[in-house]
Amino acid sequence: MGSGFSASGLISGLDSNDIVQQLMQLERRPIMRLENSIGKLEKEKEATNELLDSFRSLRTLAQDFRTNPAFSQFEAASSNEDAVRAEVSGDNPVTGTFAVDVHQLASPTVAKSSATMGASIDTNEPLNDSGIRESINAGQFTINGVEFEVDPDNDTLGDVMQMVNDSGAGVTMSYDADTDRVTIANDDGSTDLINLGGSQDTSNFLQAVNLTDEAPQENGAVTSTRTLGAVDRNVTLEDVNFDGGAMTAGSFSINGVSITVDPTEDTLQTVLDRINNSDARVTASYDEINDTIRVVSDQMGSSTINFSSNSSNFLELTNLADAEQAAGQSARFTVNGGEVLTRNSNTVSDAIGGVRLQLDSVGASTVTVEQDDDAIVERVRGFVDAYNENVAKVRELTSREGALANDSTVRMVENSLQRLFSDVVEGAGGSFSSLLEIGISTGRGFDSGAVPQLQLDEEQFLEAMQTDQANVRNLFTNQDRTGIADRTASYLDEVASSRGVLARRTAPSGSIAQRIRNLNDQIDRTEDRVARREKRLRAQFTHMEQMLAGFQNQGAAVGQLGAGFRMF
Repeated sequence: MGSGFSASGLISGLDSNDIVQQLMQLERRPIMRLENSIGKLEKEKEATNELLDSFRSLRTLAQDFRTNPAFSQFEAASSNEDAVRAEVSGDNPVTGTFAVDVHQLASPTVAKSSATMGASIDTNEPLNDSGIRESINAGQFTINGVEFEVDPDNDTLGDVMQMVNDSGAGVTMSYDADTDRVTIANDDGSTDLINLGGSQDTSNFLQAVNLTDEAPQENGAVTSTRTLGAVDRNVTLEDVNFDGGAMTAGSFSINGVSITVDPTEDTLQTVLDRINNSDARVTASYDEINDTIRVVSDQMGSSTINFSSNSSNFLELTNLADAEQAAGQSARFTVNGGEVLTRNSNTVSDAIGGVRLQLDSVGASTVTVEQDDDAIVERVRGFVDAYNENVAKVRELTSREGALANDSTVRMVENSLQRLFSDVVEGAGGSFSSLLEIGISTGRGFDSGAVPQLQLDEEQFLEAMQTDQANVRNLFTNQDRTGIADRTASYLDEVASSRGVLARRTAPSGSIAQRIRNLNDQIDRTEDRVARREKRLRAQFTHMEQMLAGFQNQGAAVGQLGAGFRMF
């Protein structure tokens, strides 16, 4: 109350609002202390959860030593990965060196249309009515620098060929109905390059008949890269000019699986997608170059792909009813010069125990399977590092400035972990009975002010592994569950479980939450008391101002009365 008040009232000379506000600030000091206490509890809760996460990470690594044996780490290598690749696929692979000789790769059966699907074009019909797949626009095209005008709505392919052959371009254009392709050849039989197209061309004629710069020129001639009447896989089937006529609706079967067709709705591509998404166990695709369908079995080996026409003539029009089938074959290989093994896959998992072989080409390779010491060291190092992180985290949070300063329960966990990692392991079954003896220690130096950190001497550890690997493994985990990892996992199961003392602190109904609720209740009660106090003070100041105003009015009246007496 000795901090000084402002006094500038109209009647009393006191600023009552300022006085009340300053008095309320003093009244609210206990609330500030309570809020600070809540803040500390929130930090304590956050720190405890952080610590629990750290303990649980260490527990998981300890459990991994049980469920995913750290000492069963192996690697497989191939001397010729172009022929054979190898990888470990089991927990206990057969170790050693294996000579793998691949004589034959597995392959699938492939079926393809026995002939092109699109009808040959009619050279006597206008170009855009002739059956050429791509629509042609009017304009000019160029061969060997000579320009030709084409009107696709009136000119036939025969007209265009005659026009080119009668020109001075030095070439002869011809059409082969059997192959449905156009050929342009030098008149003089030379092998000179034929220049197709020019920068001023306005017609796509050369592109439509598949005579582009991509078409190979051999012996002074260039031929269409694909058939002119090739089907368009993206238009409805009823609009496709199949060589065998119109397609009918219905169904057909591949490997006994029925596939439906609706020519008014489906395109060739949608039918192929329907095949690929079915249970027919094949992959079908359209060959743009040869105007055929290619169907590949999803399984390797010499099994035949079965095609069966039902109510639709789809297989007949796509020439799959009598498809040419190239039978697949089984992989053939030997291991260590033994009998020839056959498999219906190039991925082999049963030739060398616990090892997967990927056969990529014919050839010989030496596959070596051995223990991966580096992987074992990394697993152990990860466990040791996790322990160090836990100890450092405990020291940080329980330090004088930490959120869990001097927390005896947390300190007890740290002490227990230190004892676990330094204890002698009963029943390890060998000359090593502690981590210190296999190269895991706090090092040679000692600093009482530093956080105790374990170090892994890799050279000493590997030497111990070579001496007695089973003994080293038993120091971490064994059948009696007395290993360091065994006991660490069991101990942290209790400490970091949802029923443990630390988790109970941070639970919604835990001790921290209860303390926060109590403090909030105190804040509410104090706020209520302060509010009542403020209301009472304001009423008192108001009453005081009213009384002073009354006194002031009375004084004025008395003054006026005295003035009247002086007049007599």
